[in-house]
Amino acid sequence: MKRVIPLRKIWIFIIPAMVLTWSIFFLKLSGPFYQTRIDPDYVYLLNGLNCATLEFSRIGHIDHPGTPFQVITGLFIRITHLVAGQGPIVDDVISRPEFYLTVLAFYLSLLTALTLLWLGRIVLKFGNDFLGAIILQLSVFFNIFLIDLPCRYIPDRMLSLVVLIFAGNCIRYFY
Repeated sequence: MKRVIPLRKIWIFIIPAMVLTWSIFFLKLSGPFYQTRIDPDYVYLLNGLNCATLEFSRIGHIDHPGTPFQVITGLFIRITHLVAGQGPIVDDVISRPEFYLTVLAFYLSLLTALTLLWLGRIVLKFGNDFLGAIILQLSVFFNIFLIDLPCRYIPDRMLSLVVLIFAGNCIRYFY
């Protein structure tokens, strides 16, 4: 007997795929980081490099909510260097900052798409509200700032992820 997947479940996958496609397209469209957005993207890259090399005393920018973002950046740098590294990690990141910033921005876009997929599934499972799931997933397109965000590598992108996770957990708890 053949199992038929309902159309609702397919839509829950389509919107995260659209978000990921939009992020990649907009990242390529906006050009290199050094040309349009040098501050603070490079600061987070270098502080993330210090986290990746476990030299936490060399991080110069620790007085703000972006500190966990820098630690996550260090983890992303380690993963990227493990897969596509060329030489020592410090030399590689310093010699190819555009490559690393692009890959790091892609990781955040992938995390956003996975979070949206999780959120849609939570709303369908606990709330049984298809329209609500679609609206929550499309919420990343409701603000001009959120539409422009995928081309940056800043802690504000993590804030949108935290808000989506919070919304999903509230729905799970209240329903």
